[in-house]
Amino acid sequence: MLYYSGNTRHLGNVDHGDTVTDFLPMERERGITIQSAAISFNWPRVEDCGPTEEAKTINLIDTPGHQDFQYEVLRCMPVLDGAVCVMDSVKGVEAHTERVWSAAQQYQIPRLIFVNKLDRDGASFRKSVLDIASRLKAWPLVCQIPWWAGDDFVGVIDVIKRVGYKWTSGGSQKFYNRDALRSALESENPSLIEEIDHAREQLIERLCEVDDELTMEFAEHGANLTDGAIKLSIRRAIGDGSGSVAPVFAGASLRNIGVEPLLDAVVDYLPSPQERPAIEVRTARGTRKLEDLIAHETARLKQGGANVAVASVFKVISDPHRGMLSFVRVYHGTLQRNASMWNTTQRVAEKPLAMMQILANKHNDIQHLKVGGIGALAGLKQARTGDTLIISPEKATDTLMKSIQIRPAIIPPAVTFISIEPFSATHEEVLAKALTDASREDPSLRWMKDEKAGQYILSGMGLLHLEVAIDNLKKYKIDAMFGTIQVDFKECITSQTAPEHYVVDRTVAGKPGKAACAAFIEPVDTDQQPPDETLDDRAVRLGFANLESPEEIHHTSIERDGNVINATIIRPVFNDPKQLDVDTVCHHLQNGAIAALYRGPWKGYPLYNCNIEIVLDCTRDFFGPASPAHYQQAGYHAVRNALKNAHDRQMVGLLEPVMKANIVCPEAVAAQVRHDLSRHGGQVLETEDLNENASGEGEIDLEQVYASPDPYESVSSLREQKKGATRMLKLKARVVLELTEFSGLTPVPSQLQQLRVGHVPPRAVQSIGGFSVGLNNLQDPACFSIPYQGRSSDTPNSFMMAHMTNPLATAEQLYHHRNLSSLPDDLQDVIFYATQCLTQAAGVLLQLPQSVTAQANVIFARYWVAESRPFMSNEFSDVSAACIYIVAKLGSRPRSPRDISNVYAYLLSSSSSFTRDKGAQPPVNDPSSYYLSESDYFNFHSRVLALEARILYALGFNTHVALPHALAVTYLQTLEFCNQPKEAISRRTVEYLNTALLSPQMLYLTHQPNMLAVAAVYNAAKDVGARMPECEWWEVFDVEREELGFLVVAMRSLEGWVRKQREESPWMTDGMVTRKAVQEELGRRGIRNGNGSQAEDEEAAMMRKMDEKMEQIEAQS
Repeated sequence: MLYYSGNTRHLGNVDHGDTVTDFLPMERERGITIQSAAISFNWPRVEDCGPTEEAKTINLIDTPGHQDFQYEVLRCMPVLDGAVCVMDSVKGVEAHTERVWSAAQQYQIPRLIFVNKLDRDGASFRKSVLDIASRLKAWPLVCQIPWWAGDDFVGVIDVIKRVGYKWTSGGSQKFYNRDALRSALESENPSLIEEIDHAREQLIERLCEVDDELTMEFAEHGANLTDGAIKLSIRRAIGDGSGSVAPVFAGASLRNIGVEPLLDAVVDYLPSPQERPAIEVRTARGTRKLEDLIAHETARLKQGGANVAVASVFKVISDPHRGMLSFVRVYHGTLQRNASMWNTTQRVAEKPLAMMQILANKHNDIQHLKVGGIGALAGLKQARTGDTLIISPEKATDTLMKSIQIRPAIIPPAVTFISIEPFSATHEEVLAKALTDASREDPSLRWMKDEKAGQYILSGMGLLHLEVAIDNLKKYKIDAMFGTIQVDFKECITSQTAPEHYVVDRTVAGKPGKAACAAFIEPVDTDQQPPDETLDDRAVRLGFANLESPEEIHHTSIERDGNVINATIIRPVFNDPKQLDVDTVCHHLQNGAIAALYRGPWKGYPLYNCNIEIVLDCTRDFFGPASPAHYQQAGYHAVRNALKNAHDRQMVGLLEPVMKANIVCPEAVAAQVRHDLSRHGGQVLETEDLNENASGEGEIDLEQVYASPDPYESVSSLREQKKGATRMLKLKARVVLELTEFSGLTPVPSQLQQLRVGHVPPRAVQSIGGFSVGLNNLQDPACFSIPYQGRSSDTPNSFMMAHMTNPLATAEQLYHHRNLSSLPDDLQDVIFYATQCLTQAAGVLLQLPQSVTAQANVIFARYWVAESRPFMSNEFSDVSAACIYIVAKLGSRPRSPRDISNVYAYLLSSSSSFTRDKGAQPPVNDPSSYYLSESDYFNFHSRVLALEARILYALGFNTHVALPHALAVTYLQTLEFCNQPKEAISRRTVEYLNTALLSPQMLYLTHQPNMLAVAAVYNAAKDVGARMPECEWWEVFDVEREELGFLVVAMRSLEGWVRKQREESPWMTDGMVTRKAVQEELGRRGIRNGNGSQAEDEEAAMMRKMDEKMEQIEAQS
């Protein structure tokens, strides 16, 4: 577009990384659009315009297509007058296309569709058109059909004008009028001649159904309608932005086919800013039309001739030369460069230093922006995405225009997060500033600091989104440790809470004052559109039905991170309005509520899908002027108390991200697909028969939709095609959102949450806003889930689960582990078992999720095998603590070293029942018996850090662990016998899986998760007497009979082994986690170890070699 409009002399190519709007280094490296870019150009070109023709100015915003950057698209939506949806003709309508189309529908934006990449193998114009009808629910108005020369796509044919545009291999375009087109097609593709007339008839017929004016012209002139009449009809049909019809155009942008006709269509069909409906804005008195509000206020103030300008900030970026740039779109008046502007959202006055027209990464200074204009302002220190800027007369600062807010784009909830831990205070300051700038530029990036763990948590929209953010952060040269990207969770309120009143009567931020408010929280019903509520209705709902006039209630509402925060002030009537600035007070109350929602009361995850009501009754809660900090504190504590009340009453739910998947398959394989989905944690919600002729409500009958045939299809056969040759089914499913190498935790049935609790009430599950929710009677989920990847074509009975496998110990490793250690085999087994028990006990006291503790168990086993000889040089309990320390940093609520040291000090003290003989002495409850002094804590922390480095080095820094719990859950849901004693068989399954973690046979190092899951299910079914299928059902899950037999016996044998050890050597199984206890046992057996023994000398030598190797690596790095 830029090339043909004359804006650039170089024809950019995405594959070559030299396009104008994709100017970021990462965009050119990856060949994708990461951030939206704005540019303006004229079409037709000024030099090509005739005496009666005028060039139109097009403000183009190029937005990303990747779903991780959907907010870049959403925040540009409110400022658009029209949109061109670019569709891949090979893939058809994609999931992200549906999401963006729905957003455009919400903002009522007129749209065109450009079916791109028709020159590629597998491209289908017909399939793309039918996808538009079936998936976007828009009737396609085919304005162009592809020009095929054999199987080659060479141009497009305009069915309205009945002319053609053909491109040569060199990129030059040739125009064909009606006669020339007919002559060319007679020799190349005669069937297209008839197809042009048929396409035009279908287009007119569909337009007559939606446009009455064209219907009248058709009744008068018949099918001989002028080209101009048809174009005006299309412009009217899409002008309302309803999306019921969509003009469709064809092309191949890589070969420049169809670009110029598309630019003509933008000018012909999309409306100008003056033709768009008046925008609605929010004010303190409800929703009003912008033009009506400004006319009313200027007339009331007798300022009719004053310049009133209203603009919206839709994007903020950091420019290396100009600083922060705020992109704005003007909705009313003229925005002057040197004018003082009032930010109605942030409630501050600012004056821009410069005003520019943006050409991708280039800037041209300008003096003003008119209605519909898009530009950038430099020097605005407070402006953020979604803010509203106004220029109004001085007297107008006390009017409703002061509270005007143009509806901003809603920020979708974050679904992934990563922890960042800076290594010094200096780097922490740099990191905090970098995160602040990043979140200001991209509000879909959220961050918070965990004061307890000393870490920063950065949340985003997906894996690629966070990868790009981390790459930008590394440009600041921050010395920090970046964790792994993980799936984010949310908490929600399941029922309305009781009102909580809070009074702040103290010095805050060095200023005395007193403020108060009340707050309650209720869930948002995502299935219903919120009704338009008047101020009188709000007053009645809040319990203030006796108000005498609308002046006695003031209300503002904002949406933030999937929550709606309402602030209402009752009876704000004073002789001196400066005593209480209602807009400012509401703003600070809402800021306090936002801060309170960052951490939930149950698991510490952010709140989502909550409607917060904050009420300040001036007759009760106003005590005179107070500082902004007092109102923020009042709002914060009132909301926190309401959340605490909800948690105490078990009204808090846990949410996990899910995806909606539509899978089309033949009926013969539908059962296999259902099985695959179920195996990977998915759920089929609905099955649709695509061969049924009847269309549901809102559906388009595809038999009535016109779509030109593709070259490999016969026109006559398409029109006479009979349906039903192969019955196709469409499965609508919900699957858990996953990352490439990380499987997020998913809520599992309550009977499986049994690591440290007894009976748990049945789990209640519901669906809220794209998340699945389990009520807060659940404990931490104990499993990982796996994404649906389908069956392998080579092995029909095996599933592709590469990321659900673990690195297994080799026979050589197991041999060296057993034969090179200086300890007897039976003592090694006892030490391993006792230390694993200690690790699980520490996880319980630290309140770690079961999955995290299980990872620590597996990492300990891997290190035990990899480095068995140096163990006697360290306390076994310290190695356990180091494993816990490694995994405890992975979650959204990492545990601090002080927490871990306190827990291990308690477990190893005389107060704990872990290390003492249960009947030997009573517990000691004096905390001083296990309290760590600062010097002891420093020593413990130093030992753990050193061991952490050694463990990571020994394991090759591979700490990823795949657990079998999710597979076991899926197997139980798949097999028929799970319908018998569900709770008992589920509990026993998890018990066997957790017991296998303690086994000295190291089952998690010798067998993959699917084998462990099948063995646990088999043992559990045997224990409860469940009837199993009368076939070798384990082979369906890729488990051989021999492997199953070994694991079944191994899992059952551990309990007997522990009982035997306790009977024969009761002093051994309790407390065999310290070097002192092991040396005492060796002395009891008469084995010399320590005090200069050969084994100790060898271990010391090995330790020195490891230290030297680590020092060399550190020096090289």
